[in-house]
Amino acid sequence: MTNKEKYAAIGALAVLALGLVFLALNRYQFYQNYVDVSSLKDSTSTAVSRPVETELKVNINRANLEELMKIPGIGRVTGLSIIEYRTLHGEFSHIDELMNVRGIGEKKLEMLKPYVTIR
Repeated sequence: MTNKEKYAAIGALAVLALGLVFLALNRYQFYQNYVDVSSLKDSTSTAVSRPVETELKVNINRANLEELMKIPGIGRVTGLSIIEYRTLHGEFSHIDELMNVRGIGEKKLEMLKPYVTIR
């Protein structure tokens, strides 16, 4: 076996081992606090498409992490990204500015609009 073949085999084993570690960690709640899996759920999921529980909307300019996480589709990572963006760039002047936040695209923005306000 040549050195190139050895390195290729070691690299393949390393990738396989990392995949197994990720699968194992994904089963534990502590790891899921750091991964926003809400964006991976399809539109028929109850976690994403549940109706508004209250007439009040969450003010994204004032909400803390816990309040942001009550919005369907916002997990810990996305909530932290909203707070980070708000800290760096100031208050949101329009809801469409959420598209500038890492992890929020057009589909997610449309899903969030019924639940958020800037006033």
